[in-house]
Amino acid sequence: MDTTWFGFGHRVALPWPPVAGTDFQTFLLLTPIIGPDKEIAEALEIAGDPVEILTVNLISHQELGLIKSRGLDPFLDLLDDNDYPPIFDPARKSYV
Repeated sequence: MDTTWFGFGHRVALPWPPVAGTDFQTFLLLTPIIGPDKEIAEALEIAGDPVEILTVNLISHQELGLIKSRGLDPFLDLLDDNDYPPIFDPARKSYV
């Protein structure tokens, strides 16, 4: 019906921030890091085909620039280095 699909690392730019008072206006799609969510994601199938569960993470223009220039791995390292929370904090500052 629709040929659009999303996967790990895809980004969706929004015309304005979806949360007032932040500079974050790009969705970054990642796989779950929370144990039970990750287990469900690894076991989920529909009609024998694996299904990938993705989490939506808001990132800043600067963070998006880092991903575009250096790839996703350096940004994921920044998330780890900064103890990125599993629930979006609108008061979070850009890691770049």
